[in-house]
Amino acid sequence: MDAGAGLRRLRRRRREVWGRVLAELGAARRRLRKRWLVLSVLLFVIAAMFATAAVVYAHYAEDLPSVEGFGTASLSQVTRVFASDGKTLLMEHYLQNRTVVDLPHISPDLQNATIAVEDKDFYSHSGVDPVRVVGAAIYDLTHRQSAQGASTITQQVVKSAVLKAPERSLSRKIKELILATQLEAHYDKRRILEMYLNNNSYANANYGIETAAQAYFHVHAKDLQLPEASFLAGIPQSPSRYDPLTSDGYAATRERQKVVLDAMVRAGYISRTQADAAFAKDLAAEIKTAAPLQLQPQTGVAPHFADYVLDQLYKKYGQTYVDHAGLTVVTTLDPHAQDILTRAVHDEVDAVAKVTRQGRDPVDGQATYGPNNGAAIVISPQTGAVLAMVGSYDYNQAAINGARNNTVGSQLDYLGTQLEGDPHEVGSSFKGYVYSTALANGYSPSSTLQDANGHLPGFDSQGLSDWDFKQLGNISLAYSIQQSRNISSARLLQAMSVPRVFATAEALGIPAPSLRCFSGRTEIPCGLSVTLGVTPLAMIDHVAAYGAFANGGRRVHPWVVAKITDNTGRVVLDQRTPTMEQAIPAHVAVQMADILKGAERPGGWNLSIPFGNKSGTTEHFQDSYFVGFSSDLAIGAWMGHTDAHGVQSHMNTIFGENGAGYIMRDFVRGWYNGSSPPDFGQPDRPLDPCHPQPRASPSPSPSPSRLPSPSGSPRRGAPTPPPGYPRAPYQYPDVQPVAAPAVPLSVLCATPSPGPQPSGGPIAPSPQPSASGTPGSPPPGPIIVEPTPSDLPSPHPTCTVLQPFCH
Repeated sequence: MDAGAGLRRLRRRRREVWGRVLAELGAARRRLRKRWLVLSVLLFVIAAMFATAAVVYAHYAEDLPSVEGFGTASLSQVTRVFASDGKTLLMEHYLQNRTVVDLPHISPDLQNATIAVEDKDFYSHSGVDPVRVVGAAIYDLTHRQSAQGASTITQQVVKSAVLKAPERSLSRKIKELILATQLEAHYDKRRILEMYLNNNSYANANYGIETAAQAYFHVHAKDLQLPEASFLAGIPQSPSRYDPLTSDGYAATRERQKVVLDAMVRAGYISRTQADAAFAKDLAAEIKTAAPLQLQPQTGVAPHFADYVLDQLYKKYGQTYVDHAGLTVVTTLDPHAQDILTRAVHDEVDAVAKVTRQGRDPVDGQATYGPNNGAAIVISPQTGAVLAMVGSYDYNQAAINGARNNTVGSQLDYLGTQLEGDPHEVGSSFKGYVYSTALANGYSPSSTLQDANGHLPGFDSQGLSDWDFKQLGNISLAYSIQQSRNISSARLLQAMSVPRVFATAEALGIPAPSLRCFSGRTEIPCGLSVTLGVTPLAMIDHVAAYGAFANGGRRVHPWVVAKITDNTGRVVLDQRTPTMEQAIPAHVAVQMADILKGAERPGGWNLSIPFGNKSGTTEHFQDSYFVGFSSDLAIGAWMGHTDAHGVQSHMNTIFGENGAGYIMRDFVRGWYNGSSPPDFGQPDRPLDPCHPQPRASPSPSPSPSRLPSPSGSPRRGAPTPPPGYPRAPYQYPDVQPVAAPAVPLSVLCATPSPGPQPSGGPIAPSPQPSASGTPGSPPPGPIIVEPTPSDLPSPHPTCTVLQPFCH
């Protein structure tokens, strides 16, 4: 019994143990099933999140900009334009006033202050701070708007420098998160911090810490100490609120500085003692001293020239590149020449206006005025470099449309705004193209022209007349242009033909679109009135074309930019003087220069220097024009009366000589200051600016009065025949003028060609035999200057291309 009972008890205990084991196994299986269910759900959720993230990424990443190649070089920077000395600042052009510097050139205190107050975990996160993101998300959901900031420094770089366009939305934040992680994957932390500090706005159009440091404290970013660094580090949070240049803004910025210093203490960058000492420093005096040094778009030295340079840069490199590249541009402008020219324009416009009476035009009864505007330009005929440019009497005077550059016509201002304006008519100064065409076609300075019977095609029944209403009969070609006779010039144009004269002008650099005639807005065929200068020409082209008379007949290509470097120091352009092609025969250029040395000049000239010039006066005295040249400069000047829209009014009896001519006189006098340039065509003077010849010894000249009285007008009295070219006798058509003495000729860069001889009859000028012709032999065929292609040979197929000049 006892044995059986014990066996039963053993069996019962075994069953109980197995029951407990099986129960525990069942419970364990049930627990495992729950855990697998939870794990499966968790894995599903994670997979769903990844899938959603992938879908969201694919959706937004498709339209996101690439961060590859992004850096400080892509930030908009200041383009600085300097005069030829590389020191005189003409313009600072920018969309954002910024100078980029690398991180080693930024104060460590400024770096630490920025990190402490903007993103204390900057060096530990991967571009996104999850805690800040969750906090911002909760705020946005509870407030049903997207306004809570959660941006790391990396996200702020993405926001302002990559995405740029301001926007607050959930999709925008998703884009920021994606780009922030991409940016962190491509660049290290120091590079991202460098981008941030160069991109920030520090109020008052100061972008980047280098510009801010110089604007407010007149130091470089690397020299900022803790007081200044902690002050500036607080501004980017709200540049409009933290404006150091206003009293309220300065006080707010000081409070923000305290926040920055406290953050630096908590982050362990500085001690409390250092923070208190930094805050104790009063920065108001430093900021007040440095504030006037903030950068300005225009310096006022040569504003029209600076605008013109910017216009040329836009055309060559594109506006986007110029606005962002931070270029350093060295130009051709000579500061001394610019100063003389600016004073000449101001002084003479004022002086001529004072002695000019208002009245009524006797022809149409319109009111007449004195000048209120003027312009001038100086170009080197040996290199083409623009040495000085004054586009108006006052760039900032809206009443005369002062921002318009009257030396170049239409162009852009420094903000890229188009400044409309047609060039001015050049009056009788256009005659230079007519007479040089004649000289290139076999005429000589002493050839006979007929200054009589002004009833020519294209003029009204009263015929063409001159300023003195006289007809002089037979006169020499030289005398005709020196005295700017209209009838004889129109007859010469009739013999040469308008297309041939236009071909000469185009060869000298006048753009073909400028050589057109209009009646209102309708283009019409050009007639003999062309010789009176009814075709508007840009002064820069007109003066450059006259420069060929000073350099042996080579076409002058005006240029203004000598060297360009980008913000990395890479040389973008190192300009050499453009090749100057032979445009007209060299002997023609020498003859024109010699003739124009005897042309009418403004009163009080009294300068004993070799200088050729030609005046121009347009109908109703709307334009007073003067163009002249020595062997080392070509200059043009203009006077007029304009309103706020650039519309011109009539002036009261102001010719080229007693208006714009005074501007030229003042400049030439101030530029040479008693010295003298070499004469034209000197065989012992190579026309090579790389090996310039010393100036001749100064030739003293009396100091003339600055402005003659109205009664001393150079137009009064009978003209005086020029020396060397005797005038043909009056009223004796059968008597030819004495041939001019032979002129030393250099390379003849035009090909004699058969062609129509000047027609006979009363209107035909009389070409003279060349010095090399055999007595009694017929004159050689004319040297034709025609446009190409043409039925006639090219005007200069054998020209020697000159080597580029140096500057």
